[in-house]
Amino acid sequence: MLAVIELGNKQYIVEEGSIFDVEKLALDPKDTITLENVLLISNDGETTVGKPTIAGAQVTATVLDQYKDKKILVFKFKNKTGYKKTQGHRQNYTTLRIDKIKTAGKSAAPTKKAVAEKSSSAESKDTKAPAKKVAPKKAPVKKATAKKASPAKSAAKKPSAAKKKEG
Repeated sequence: MLAVIELGNKQYIVEEGSIFDVEKLALDPKDTITLENVLLISNDGETTVGKPTIAGAQVTATVLDQYKDKKILVFKFKNKTGYKKTQGHRQNYTTLRIDKIKTAGKSAAPTKKAVAEKSSSAESKDTKAPAKKVAPKKAPVKKATAKKASPAKSAAKKPSAAKKKEG
């Protein structure tokens, strides 16, 4: 079973038992968290898509660790002014393990099978209604436009440069 969850304005594809890192959450190790922003669930070929989330769907995760990533250097430099500034940054992360993906009883968005059934029932309703006659569209008539002759410009000749003779 796969799920797409949203956490910290980022989307993650998760499975039961998967371990991944997210930006720091204010939780202690071995705490459990229930994530309710489930955007998509795929189970044995059936896919349920939320609009924007699936109502009643939950993903339960356990916090494994809190850590800081490697330090990255931020170097600012402006040419010809002697401005140089070095700064470091270490991002905090939380490691999560997905324990359980719970689906809702009714999904917010219909599955592919439900959409196919609705479209087939809509087609049967359309066949009962009388068809309207539509007149064929006529091709637009193109008007011939005469091109106006633009007056020819005469090119002015530049006087040739005469070499000066020294006498």
